[in-house]
Amino acid sequence: MQIRYKITLAYATTVAVIFLFFSIAIYYLSAKNRVSEFEDRLEARALTNLQLLTSERLPSKLIKKINRSSTGGLSQKSVDIYDSSNRLIFSDNDRDASPLSIDARLLQKTRKTHRYSFSQGRRDVLAFVVNKNIVVVAAYDDDRVEWLGKLRLILFVCYVSSIAIILFVGYGFSLRLVKAISKLRDNLNHISSKDLSLRLNAGGKKDELEQLAATINNLLSRLQHSFQTQSRFIDNASHELSTPLAVISSQLDIARQKERSKEEYEHLVNSLYEDVARLSILVRSLLDLAKISGSAAGLDLQLLRIDDLLMLLPVGMKKVNAAYKVKMIFEEFPEQEDAMLVYGNEALLFCAFQNIVHNACKYSDDHAALVRLSFNSKEVNIDIEDNGPGIEPDDLENIYQPFFRAAAVKETVPGTGLGLSLARNIIRLHNGFVTIASVPGTGTICHITLPVDRNIKSNT
Repeated sequence: MQIRYKITLAYATTVAVIFLFFSIAIYYLSAKNRVSEFEDRLEARALTNLQLLTSERLPSKLIKKINRSSTGGLSQKSVDIYDSSNRLIFSDNDRDASPLSIDARLLQKTRKTHRYSFSQGRRDVLAFVVNKNIVVVAAYDDDRVEWLGKLRLILFVCYVSSIAIILFVGYGFSLRLVKAISKLRDNLNHISSKDLSLRLNAGGKKDELEQLAATINNLLSRLQHSFQTQSRFIDNASHELSTPLAVISSQLDIARQKERSKEEYEHLVNSLYEDVARLSILVRSLLDLAKISGSAAGLDLQLLRIDDLLMLLPVGMKKVNAAYKVKMIFEEFPEQEDAMLVYGNEALLFCAFQNIVHNACKYSDDHAALVRLSFNSKEVNIDIEDNGPGIEPDDLENIYQPFFRAAAVKETVPGTGLGLSLARNIIRLHNGFVTIASVPGTGTICHITLPVDRNIKSNT
């Protein structure tokens, strides 16, 4: 069932139930009020007969004659009066009315409740106690029957007409609502992965549809950014992967053209080894970047002492390049050991630190990096400094982009442009952040902040 029909049906059903409830309430209260009015008339007639019988002490025949001549608007009247001994002392019935059927049990109940009303056949019967006498009066309220019949017809016609109007109005309302949704759908159909710049417009009515459109627009903005980043990453990755492969293929083609000397082959093998090593680093970096592009779910997380992890850096850098030097400066250690603990993946964190320190050593004039560690109650702070050429302000905005390399060092210092991007993503997975401060000509400082275990453990 289409949503427009669902809305119309739900709207009409709800209002129909409400209208039905009010119609029943109106009919019930109206009928009850008419019954109460009729009982008052019955009581007035009965009291008149009792007064004539007891106070005026008129003969029964005369009272009956008075009843026949009066115009009270009551049909099929019957009046019975019982004394304190439940003995019938007066009885009067219209010619078209059958005598009342009154037993001792009913009289006893009337004396107990002092007032009792019920139906007998088509007539309404009222029994009540007056000065130890029981008066029972009955009549047929033909006016009430006729009036309630008209009321039922009026309520039915109004109810059916109201339902028809509700269906018409509800369908029109649902069409307006669905029209706005259909407009959003049509706008979404024009948006594809090739053109994510289009945005939805809900008409500026400040309603839920506009909120939905704003949410979708935010999603489209994130998707557009993701697609652009993915497209840029694929383009750069294709270029970076194709270059060493093309160089390797070119060198092999040249080597196959003619016989070479041993020295030439050794030079070729060394050159190919360097290219393959660079390609291996690039592929490994790409795989690492892909693995940590999501969330920390599924990673092997454990408690780590950050100082122990940083102490592995000097030896690690020596394995990369014997000329690389790492100087460690640890400020005063906190009294509680948990202030030095982080909750994370040891291999990934070491990879992040190693990439940043490797950049510092690589770009420093003396191939040295300074690692400074400090603590506070909520986080650990790591500063990695170098004395290299620094980074231009225009380049600082793009240094986290995969494969981006500053123009000043792109031609002179080898690299893939993935290390800092990889390190930043790893730190983010551990609820930390990385900031870079650099002045051209004076070096660069990379500041890393990680929450200590008592602040991060509950989030992982």
